[in-house]
Amino acid sequence: RELGALLAADEGLRILCGADSLAGVAILADALADAPRPLDVLVELGGAQGRTGARTVAEGERIAAAIMAAPGLRLAGVTGYEGPFGPDRSAASVAAVDGFLATLVELHRRLEYPDGVRPVLSAGGSSFPDRAAAVLGAAGADAEVVLRSGAFQIHDDGFYSRMSPFGPLTHTAPLRSAMHAWSRVVSQPEPGLALLDAGRRDVPFDIDLPAPQSVAGTVTALNDQHAFLRPADGATVAVGEVVRLGLSHPCTAFDKWRVVAVIDDPDAADPRVIGAVATCF
Repeated sequence: RELGALLAADEGLRILCGADSLAGVAILADALADAPRPLDVLVELGGAQGRTGARTVAEGERIAAAIMAAPGLRLAGVTGYEGPFGPDRSAASVAAVDGFLATLVELHRRLEYPDGVRPVLSAGGSSFPDRAAAVLGAAGADAEVVLRSGAFQIHDDGFYSRMSPFGPLTHTAPLRSAMHAWSRVVSQPEPGLALLDAGRRDVPFDIDLPAPQSVAGTVTALNDQHAFLRPADGATVAVGEVVRLGLSHPCTAFDKWRVVAVIDDPDAADPRVIGAVATCF
């Protein structure tokens, strides 16, 4: 209902959403039955062991038919998320991702869209935007390809640094990480162990633990407010020393910080804070 009110208030506004079930379409149709302008809805296609999304092209066709039959809705394209089908950049993973993306194109080609609609084909997380562009782009000029690669904004020093196609794989400049955590050594209770004042409340840990960058060593565990740093052989840290940490998976960094400091140079001996940005996540 709120989306319908926004569309009614601004004739130039376009809102796209997804539906992956007849039940979802029914909820949208009920809320927007009297809307002055229809809401654009993409059929979301998924796959076995994937995330959300209809599991077959035939199911997607039934969802599309339900959208077309609803007065307050307009069929506007096909969407999906390829990430679950490729845990790495191996040939098998890339083939699985391409296979899934091909089903999006297949569903798109089976659908008949309302007059005047240039359908949207959307996929492309931050691991396989190259494959999404290649496979969805092959659908031709009759569709608008929209990539949803949000992690490019700051990249990382972990998961996406391993997965990103930018660099030698695509003969392009690589992305650089633009976010780090700055922590302080607060305790050295025993040889070979230093405790930092950055923990689960501060840094991502859902895929990889943070990696120390200003000192050789490994973070082996996190508590709520502490990181367990094991310095490498020959490396030393002192209580009070500041340690820069590289992060993995920026999504779960954004959700921990409402405001992020901007610094002039992360490699400087004494970086200066020159601004701040609010996160909207």
